[in-house]
Amino acid sequence: MITNVPAFAQTTITNPATIAAACVLGAANAPTNTILAVTAGSDGALLTALAVIPRSTVAAGTAYAFSSLDGGVNQFLIGAIAYPAQTITTTSGITPIQFSFSESTSRRMKAGEQIYIGMTSVATSGAVADPQWSNF
Repeated sequence: MITNVPAFAQTTITNPATIAAACVLGAANAPTNTILAVTAGSDGALLTALAVIPRSTVAAGTAYAFSSLDGGVNQFLIGAIAYPAQTITTTSGITPIQFSFSESTSRRMKAGEQIYIGMTSVATSGAVADPQWSNF
């Protein structure tokens, strides 16, 4: 498509979302209890950061990132990271669970591609998925 807009990533977008229930991988490409975190624009996007932040004490588990090109019907595993148990109090810090996406190790997304997030162990107060991306 010919356009007057350069093919560079535009303004960074964030879309914090709450994870409230534990993810179960289940059947192939059909995990349950995932949340939509990112939707690429009509010309695609560049995912540069993805973190999950527990809101309260959480048991050890695994955080998952899935890609979907059909509105979440089929979700393909694109990332997983094990995290340790965290006890969160008024005097302790919260350690974000960081996926490996960054400015130098970004993920190029197709037009309309969606990223879903899930966790095997969710804090009683839930967790926040914090993605950062830029549409082209």
